[in-house]
Amino acid sequence: MTNKLRVFISSTMKDLRNERQQVIDRLTFLGLEPVYAEAFSPDGGTSWEVIDPKLQGCHLFVLILGESYGWVPNSGYGGEQNKSVTHLEYDAARKLNIPVLPFMKRLEYGAEAEKLRDDFRNEVAGWDKGHFRGEFELATDLADKVARAVTEVLMESASKELLRRRDAQLTAQQGTVAVAKDAIHVQANDRWVLIAGAGLSVSAGYPTANLIISSLAARLWPEITASEVFTRYSFDEVAGYYESLWGHDALLEAIKALLDTPQRVLPTEAHFEAVKKFKTIITTNYDELFEMACLTSGIPYVVTTPTQPKPAEKDKLTIIKMSGTISDLSSLKLTSSELGDVIDDHEFYALIEQSVVDRNVVIVGHGLRDAHVIKALNATGLSRRGIYVRPSFSPMDDIVLKRFNLEAKSQHADEFLRQFQP
Repeated sequence: MTNKLRVFISSTMKDLRNERQQVIDRLTFLGLEPVYAEAFSPDGGTSWEVIDPKLQGCHLFVLILGESYGWVPNSGYGGEQNKSVTHLEYDAARKLNIPVLPFMKRLEYGAEAEKLRDDFRNEVAGWDKGHFRGEFELATDLADKVARAVTEVLMESASKELLRRRDAQLTAQQGTVAVAKDAIHVQANDRWVLIAGAGLSVSAGYPTANLIISSLAARLWPEITASEVFTRYSFDEVAGYYESLWGHDALLEAIKALLDTPQRVLPTEAHFEAVKKFKTIITTNYDELFEMACLTSGIPYVVTTPTQPKPAEKDKLTIIKMSGTISDLSSLKLTSSELGDVIDDHEFYALIEQSVVDRNVVIVGHGLRDAHVIKALNATGLSRRGIYVRPSFSPMDDIVLKRFNLEAKSQHADEFLRQFQP
């Protein structure tokens, strides 16, 4: 069940088109779900009847104010209030108690006064009932500031609690994950092995490595935009430097705080299908979504990590967590040095190689970006056919497809695993 953090983007359209797109792209890059008018489809209702339910389903509200106040409807919803659509969206968000992050474009020197626009800006930034707001000049500047503000919300306890209350309102009807009363048989056919990368966790609602880098970078280099860091350093490099300055425990606590998402994250269809169709799952993810899927489905399992390597058991699903598990912070392998230790751990890698050798592999997510996954695949040779599942491929992906004898499948994980028969 996907439950990404949903962020409603509210602004005028004509004068802030580039700014909106920059924010949309950045939030998507961080693994959040931007909700914006350009993506809405007509359903036969009025404009507000389309906008309102989208807004009601969001956790956060990003308000972007520029030089224009925007179009003021004179009929229909809000027609009697003499307020722009952006203003009406803001009022609705406040009424729903959705946390608001406002950003105002600096007006050009000598810009003409506009009463409705200026009154709205004063209302949003008012000392007594308004919000602390960010200011920007360029679209890229705005995207960086929105990303940093969202990251701070996810790290700050009081703000996270507001989001948690909001999520409780949104998910009240979904129920909880129930533990199955009766166990079911584990997949007997062990000819196929699943290698699951970060894509599965992100689809469920966990933050991307990019968001975690953004959070660590904000503390390391407050004056540098996160976008500069993304293009130069990997997650394990940034984590290693963070650890060198603040200590190992501080790094673990930062990761724990980010993985303690304000919204409830549950296994997706892909997780449930995976635990039913594979005898062995190898993953680089820290979360416990596969374990939750097993408990819900009544499937017995054993978890093995670098700090607690365990052999496979006949009637249990084996979940090999190459980078550790969030339930045991001491097991997490986050830095370049720690990942190097995992690669050199002969006992742990023997378990991985035994799981993969002479078997077919299905790779889902971003597993082929991890050095320890590549080592395991190289060690076994992968003489048998494998399948690499991603939403889309580029011609350059032929490099890894040929290297590891993989067939490309352009599908989402849920769809592929639903149809897959080992």
